Amino acid sequence: MSRPDDVLFRARLGTFALLRKVLPIVLLVFLLVWPMAVFNTAWAGVLGWASFFIGLFVLWIAQDIPLYPAHTFGVEHRVDEDTFDGPRKHCAECATTCTQGLRRRYTRQVVCFGVPLHTLEWGINDYCLECARPGGGPGVEDGSRVNRVQPNDRSAESELERAFDRS
Repeated sequence: MSRPDDVLFRARLGTFALLRKVLPIVLLVFLLVWPMAVFNTAWAGVLGWASFFIGLFVLWIAQDIPLYPAHTFGVEHRVDEDTFDGPRKHCAECATTCTQGLRRRYTRQVVCFGVPLHTLEWGINDYCLECARPGGGPGVEDGSRVNRVQPNDRSAESELERAFDRS
């Protein structure tokens, strides 16, 4: 279930989205002005413009990085899925060789204002068509590997109630 909408939540999201847009501009202005406070006037202009263009270059390189929601901070995990059809790959689940299947790319990144700053861990796993299906894979009957509960499923709730009644 997703989070219900309210004014404070929307205001928080909007504030972080605005900060993510304004922060690069503030950073560029700071890079242009800070040498005037630290160095003499002869070198301040040259150093200010040099740091401004370095900052502009870094922002230009970072523009195509996939972003998280603007209110995201800390270490985040993400899994991107894509299909493959072509050269032979080994399935990460059952180790068979296949030419079609699902490719999962996982990353663990340090994020600030929804912008990934550093990648801590990443990798790619390829799965054959059978293992890519939910509940599929070797040694699994009836999809018992995946424990799915539907939102309107009362059997899981009644099992939880019975477990709490016993204690």
